[in-house]
Amino acid sequence: MNPIDNEEVQMQTHAEWARDDTDRRRLEEYANPTTGSDRFFAEANRLDAQGFPVEAEVARQTGVARYEDIKLKHPWPQYEVL
Repeated sequence: MNPIDNEEVQMQTHAEWARDDTDRRRLEEYANPTTGSDRFFAEANRLDAQGFPVEAEVARQTGVARYEDIKLKHPWPQYEVL
């Protein structure tokens, strides 16, 4: 049976696909072990646990900055409302 003929299958609109694709791209970048933001948040947690609050805050702020850079690199798609 062709999936298009199946009434249970719902096609995703282009806008939905674009938003999902942007989500996927952002999540991949956040988790990148070399260039992502998640590594800084993990480092901040470790430094907090080790008793280095100042260094933890620096790592946390670096993570926030990288997180924001990634969001700018992969902006939400813009669509006109008709």
